[in-house]
Amino acid sequence: MNRGGVPRGPWINDYNCQLRVTIGRLLTGEHVDFWWSLDDAEASAKAGEALRGVGFAWLDRFASAQDILDEFDRVGSIGIGASPAGALDIADLCRGRGDSGSPRAHGMDDPGWPPGRAQDSQ
Repeated sequence: MNRGGVPRGPWINDYNCQLRVTIGRLLTGEHVDFWWSLDDAEASAKAGEALRGVGFAWLDRFASAQDILDEFDRVGSIGIGASPAGALDIADLCRGRGDSGSPRAHGMDDPGWPPGRAQDSQ
């Protein structure tokens, strides 16, 4: 997915990723930031525990391009950690995979937009 530009090298920085959520959102289910105090001697252990507890599981949902498409179909852009314009990134992914015939390839159908639509259809 390169709607925002082609990567300059093999390393992809966070700000170049279309799918991302904060650990706070994963821990609380809400769109909040979550910080550990640097004064807390256990901060590193707590952050590592959060990453192992919810972070890796979230990443594992997207092990392949097909997993991304399946999850998008299930929960939409916001649900997979994309922006409200995530349907355009999904369209880019579809076109890159040679699937230009589906509605997804044209950025026309986002089951999670407007917010709440994915839950309403289940």
